[in-house]
Amino acid sequence: MGALGKVTGFWEGLTGPSRRLLVGAVIIFIVGVFALMRFSGQESYATLATSTSPSDASAITSQLDELGIRYKLTDGGSTVQVPSSSLDQARMDLAAANVLDGGGSVGFEIFDETSLGATDFTNQVNLLRAREGELSRIIGRLDPVQSATVKIGMPEEELFREDQDPTTAAVVLTMKPGATLEPGQVKGIAKLVSMAVPGMKIADVTITDNQGNILEGADAEVSGASAATQRLEIESKYERSVQGRLDAMLAAVLGPGKAVTQVRAELDLDKVTTDSETFEGETIPLETETSEETLTSQGGGSGAAAGTSANTPAGTTYPATGGGGSGNTDYSKTSEATRNGVDRVRSQIQKTPGAVTQQSVSVQVSDEVPADVVEGLQDTIASAVGFDEDRGDTISVTSVPFAEDGTAVTSAAAAAEAAKNGGASASPGGGMDIMGIAKMALAAIGVLLLALFARKSLKRRQSDLEKALPELLKRGPVPVSELAAVGAGGSGPVRQLEGQRKSPVEAQMEDLALRKPDDVAQLLRGWLLENR
Repeated sequence: MGALGKVTGFWEGLTGPSRRLLVGAVIIFIVGVFALMRFSGQESYATLATSTSPSDASAITSQLDELGIRYKLTDGGSTVQVPSSSLDQARMDLAAANVLDGGGSVGFEIFDETSLGATDFTNQVNLLRAREGELSRIIGRLDPVQSATVKIGMPEEELFREDQDPTTAAVVLTMKPGATLEPGQVKGIAKLVSMAVPGMKIADVTITDNQGNILEGADAEVSGASAATQRLEIESKYERSVQGRLDAMLAAVLGPGKAVTQVRAELDLDKVTTDSETFEGETIPLETETSEETLTSQGGGSGAAAGTSANTPAGTTYPATGGGGSGNTDYSKTSEATRNGVDRVRSQIQKTPGAVTQQSVSVQVSDEVPADVVEGLQDTIASAVGFDEDRGDTISVTSVPFAEDGTAVTSAAAAAEAAKNGGASASPGGGMDIMGIAKMALAAIGVLLLALFARKSLKRRQSDLEKALPELLKRGPVPVSELAAVGAGGSGPVRQLEGQRKSPVEAQMEDLALRKPDDVAQLLRGWLLENR
């Protein structure tokens, strides 16, 4: 009973808030111990692999069964989890078995086990399967791609090259939730496949998603629709860039919402390669070749008859006559050939697409802007956009009344905000947001002022008796008259009977005893000890 009495006395000595705090702490402790025991007894599982292909998941689970590692399937069978203590070992074992890279596809490990009876046709088929599997694994490792399937169409070899059909490939991609591929990434996948297969061109690679949609980018060089879409995107991006700079400039000069701009541009996106060869300077002899030919002979005596007369049989109509000849020969020939050298320049120039062929700029200014300011805007805008009259550029600046509902102001709101912020928001990460810093500073000042006002209010509520309490604790017992002088200046008699009106000192003592019972008890205990 002694221990129980101490506990009861301790509980009765606590105030209401202290009791609630103690009960809450005990409840939190019990709940924490229960949760710790509950979850510490369970074995935690970690994700080993995630696959959307049933064949990949089947290959992983089959290998885990052979290794004797426990597992469980979540997310409809697409996620395989194993105990956290076995995660590292499972990954190493599955990697050694080439299962994590795609259990449903086989790579060049197909040649690890060779058969003596394998024919050339079997080896060709296995080589094709190995290429498809390796490409599927490589593409499946890309961040936006969850899984990939590659199929290669390899035609039979023909005797003549012109009769040979092209090698083709089809790639089916399963994207991660919310992920997409840019046209450049799609073209990179197509180039990867074409370079991995001999004799394949990028145009012979078709890339689709798991919904059957052809992804743009792989056939951008041969598709007219893709080229037109690409041209429109580039021109729109250039127009938005010029328009944004004009809006920011006009908002800073004229004020927010005082001007609306519109830009229309045509770009030369043709790829042009020019080969040229020029000759400059004077000719310089590099090599000279001279040849001389002479022939001299003198005539001799008569010889045998020339021709066919001497050999003509008898009875023919051609007479057999003799002949002879004599004379002198004197012949000479001289020739000269010179090979000259000259400065020769060969150049190959490839024109980068994107040059502006023509652009038109239209600016509408509010009628609130003075006319002389509007007249000077044309030269400013021409310099800002790179105006070129020779290529047919046009600039139109007009003053019009803006709508009262703010429709004209809305189109320039972003530029006005950018100009007001000093261009801080024009480039993310390019500088500090001044308006954001100002807002944060005002919020901090407001919180500080609120704290000061709250502290001052609490000090006002502190009674004079509470202020004098530390001094009273040091001095010991004091007469009630002094307390009355401290609390109410000694005005009014002391009444302690129930039903009568309490003096200010009594009210303050009661309030102080309720708010600080420990200090009041210490004060009374000191008085009692001194009176003994």
